[in-house]
Amino acid sequence: MQDTAAHLVDRVLPHVPVRHFVLTFPRRVRWHLAQDPKLAGQALRLFMRALFADLRRRGRRQGIRNGRPAAVAVTQRFGSNLQLNHHIHALVADGLFELDPDDPDDKRPRFHRLDTPTDDDVTRLLAKIARRVVALLRRSGRLDDESTEPPDALQLTLATAAGLPSRSTFEPKPRALCARLEGFSLDAQVGVHENDRQGLERLCQYILRPPLAVPRLSRTDDGRVRYRMKRTLSDGTREIVLTRHELLARLSALVPPPRRHTIAYFGLLAPNARGRPALTGQRARARGGRAHAAKAAAALACLTAAALACGAPPPCLTPPTPEPPATAPLGDRLGDPPPRPERKRTLDWADLLRRAFAIDVLTCTRCGGPRQVIAFITEPEVVAHILDHLGLPSTPPPLAPCRGPPACESLGFETGPEADYSMDPPAFE
Repeated sequence: MQDTAAHLVDRVLPHVPVRHFVLTFPRRVRWHLAQDPKLAGQALRLFMRALFADLRRRGRRQGIRNGRPAAVAVTQRFGSNLQLNHHIHALVADGLFELDPDDPDDKRPRFHRLDTPTDDDVTRLLAKIARRVVALLRRSGRLDDESTEPPDALQLTLATAAGLPSRSTFEPKPRALCARLEGFSLDAQVGVHENDRQGLERLCQYILRPPLAVPRLSRTDDGRVRYRMKRTLSDGTREIVLTRHELLARLSALVPPPRRHTIAYFGLLAPNARGRPALTGQRARARGGRAHAAKAAAALACLTAAALACGAPPPCLTPPTPEPPATAPLGDRLGDPPPRPERKRTLDWADLLRRAFAIDVLTCTRCGGPRQVIAFITEPEVVAHILDHLGLPSTPPPLAPCRGPPACESLGFETGPEADYSMDPPAFE
């Protein structure tokens, strides 16, 4: 959460105002999206297309003709009450970018700020999204089935997790820039100023948070697990009490599907978008990839063969070192690239501790000077001697005693090297 939020603020999102859009689905729709990752990806693309079309329409209303949007979308599968709640968070630049037609990859695009959307704009956008998502599900045969019982254990777990109590069950109070339609909802109330980078990082941490808050988790006297809700429901429910197996089943339903990205980039922030290097301040990668390198190698081989046939020296095999391209100037002007676009993708351990917990481990607490790593000590005797000198425990905690024979041996099954372990053991509690 901390590392990815720092990556978005330092290397991706430019100095522009950002608006936070939250799209939630009805319970029946979110269950189908959580079950089928491909269908969820199609629903995400429908949402972003409708959102970008609305931004361009609002831009034309202000006289912006060739503007291009930029956004980062995060898909979450959970709610604050440990229920399966597939919804989408989108951080969208609150304006449009106009690229330089002569040099779009090196010259910083011009940013045009859009007016704050109205309630009618949000309502119209939600109606379009709901209509397209429902049509997508009907084309896939998802909403026309008469069977209500999931066919396998995984779908049964997802359906059970989606049935936990949720705040969306009750009708909330109407708010500005928040529309609701037949179980769909779209919230566009939160906006971040272009100079509020700390607020933007906190917002990124919020949409990248894990599903479980450990301080709200406790154990009851009878061995069950109690999870305290973030907010009290309208019916007075404040906590959820589950057995350990039920808690694991809920958490397994909240795990994202394998080989599917939960963070996606759209518009000018897409990986191969024209103008992205100038927007983010990063160097543009050479286009063509392996195919371009293969063509260059074949051309060099033909030139070498022709030169040798004519008796001339072969061409130089070492290409000249190109000069590094000039990056866009960094600053805090409207539309400038992020503050640290050329840093590494992941923070090192010291920077991450400083960013997450405000702890500078490389600064001495006594004199305030910088600390340096002197040596890495791995000899057990030396480590024990240093720990004893500092008054710290130098021996590991004792191991837990053996819990007895395995369950299959206590039930009378054969164990040992000659036992047949291909047979499934009987089910027991």
